[in-house]
Amino acid sequence: MTYNVNDMTSLKTAMASIDANIDIIVTESFIMTERVTIPEGKDVTITSDDGGPYTITRGESATNDLFYAHLINSAFSTSNIILDGNKDNVTTNSSLISVTLGSIPLNINEGTILKNNSETALFTASRLAKIEKASFLNNTGTNGGAVYASTGSVLNINDATFIDNTATNGGAIYSSAILSIENSIIKNNIATTAGGAIYHSYNKLIISDCEIINNTALDGGGAYFANYYPTDYTIDGNTKFISNIAENNGGAIWIPFQYVERLKVESNVEFSNNSAKQGYLIDSADISMHDNNISTKNFTTPFKYGYNNYDISYNRGTLLDDLDNNKENIKFPCIEFTEPGEYYYTIRETSVSENGWTTDEKEYPVVITVTADKDGNLVSSVDYPEGKPVFTNKYTPHSICVPLAAVKIAIGAPLKDGQFTFGVFDRHGNQVTTATNTASGQI
Repeated sequence: MTYNVNDMTSLKTAMASIDANIDIIVTESFIMTERVTIPEGKDVTITSDDGGPYTITRGESATNDLFYAHLINSAFSTSNIILDGNKDNVTTNSSLISVTLGSIPLNINEGTILKNNSETALFTASRLAKIEKASFLNNTGTNGGAVYASTGSVLNINDATFIDNTATNGGAIYSSAILSIENSIIKNNIATTAGGAIYHSYNKLIISDCEIINNTALDGGGAYFANYYPTDYTIDGNTKFISNIAENNGGAIWIPFQYVERLKVESNVEFSNNSAKQGYLIDSADISMHDNNISTKNFTTPFKYGYNNYDISYNRGTLLDDLDNNKENIKFPCIEFTEPGEYYYTIRETSVSENGWTTDEKEYPVVITVTADKDGNLVSSVDYPEGKPVFTNKYTPHSICVPLAAVKIAIGAPLKDGQFTFGVFDRHGNQVTTATNTASGQI
């Protein structure tokens, strides 16, 4: 049954329907003054009419979850609707949407925006939860500014956006669920403790084709993988960790050393311009593990190993007290001036790309202002109009050719050249090269 809703009264009337399927069409924006519970045995969908999306705003008296699903055989879906927590005027410890029963299907669909809530916007314990083409903006929480997915739940996120959310842990997402995040943007989120974009523990995690950009935390500026239970973390596709900041360790990712062998980073993943205050020089015992698990060569700096620098850090090895990649390490000789004036210069890199190194082609303008003080002494000030110069050089190792060989043994008849064909396959089952045998059995 379809119900047109434009205020709290008509919403409550719809929820009281005896129909198994309750399709709510919001026809204008309104203020929600109390919690609505998804009825037992009901499949509830909520969306806007063609004039939408309309906004449902938390009223001052609505300090509980706005939509609450905890009864058996119920389901809840949203699309083309804005839920506004109104945190400038309403402080609450409750979510915009809360699903506390594992068997309840939850679908946050295209056009849904959850924003401005003073606690985690979405809490889910559902084993059937999906977020697709939705946005989470400017929410604040303790664990997860935008989303908290609890232990035992399953959450699949695709083509979603998480921007300007803040929390103690997990600026955007706090999860102990089985979690998959694909084709999503997680940007400008802040965790005051751990996991600027994502804080994850306990269960399997896959991040694929995502952009994780400009997030900040004390540890794990992009992501923090906690050590409560050994699990698998896979980062693949064209995922990018860019300009994430850790005040301590792990500009892009922090992971405890006892679980670092479970982290897989595929070859197309990019780490760029991430920064951390400190890190640990890679332990020699971990080198083979790194070679097996970390396929990408695209790091913020050309460290031989991706662990324990600006990008991926864990707490084992020799502590490096100052890993700040913005520390000034290019010093020019003084330029002498004999009279006041404004002097304009440009700083650029003059080395050429060679031996695997790529030259940074950026140019930075510099303005030096020289004035005379009251005693006639010359004093100077320096201005960088486009920001302090930072040059990034990437190193790409030269390829090497590694020969492989085998032996073919024939019983009962002589071998012929090229009689049998053999292949070399990578760990994903893709064939990378082939060979045939010689008459003498060499491959």
